[in-house]
Parts: sequence; structure tokens; C-alpha cells
Amino acid sequence: MGMGYANYEEYLNSEFWANIRARTFAMAKGLCKFCNKHADHIHHSSYDIKTLKGDNQDHLHACCGMCHHKIEYFCNGDKTYIKTSLSRLWHKGKALPTVYDNGGIYNPRA
Repeated sequence: MGMGYANYEEYLNSEFWANIRARTFAMAKGLCKFCNKHADHIHHSSYDIKTLKGDNQDHLHACCGMCHHKIEYFCNGDKTYIKTSLSRLWHKGKALPTVYDNGGIYNPRA
């Protein structure tokens, strides 16, 4: 697996990700991109290598837990497709696609 992590969970628990996460919160001034409340989550809208390495932060979004949940789960409680397929791609060692959750049309303000 590229980047030296066995899986996505290991990446998310790394100091490397903690630094990228902190930088993303700072850039957002600690506010949710979608509702302007306090942000305590980071949402990946892309899993390309530049995003995962923190070289491109255009697809990293500070958000609150409520907005992140709305992005990550369908109304029926099922996880969105991108998240369930992500771990399969990671384990197969394939490049992670640039895919937007819910077809790229999610807007929690709507």
C-alpha cells in the first residue's frame, strides 16, 4: 500500500494526518464549511494522492459533526457508496478516485 499505511484507519490515526487536519481547521478558522458552526470533523471530498498527502487541500473540508453525518450517510442510515468502496480500493492497492459523495450535489444548506 502506498504512503506507508496498511489501511485508511491507520492513516487517519497517524501524526501525518493530524498535521493535515490541524492545518485544514486553521484555514477554515474552525468553522463548518456548510453551516458555519464549530467544526470538529474533516471531510474528504476526494481521495486522490495529493489530497491524502495534504499537498492539495481543496478537497478537505472542515465541518461540524451534523453536516459530516449528512454527507457520509443516506437518509436510511446506510453509508454512502464512496466510503464503503474506499477501504476495498485501499486494500487492493489501487489509486483512490476523485469522487464526490452523493454525486457531488450535496448541499446541507439547501
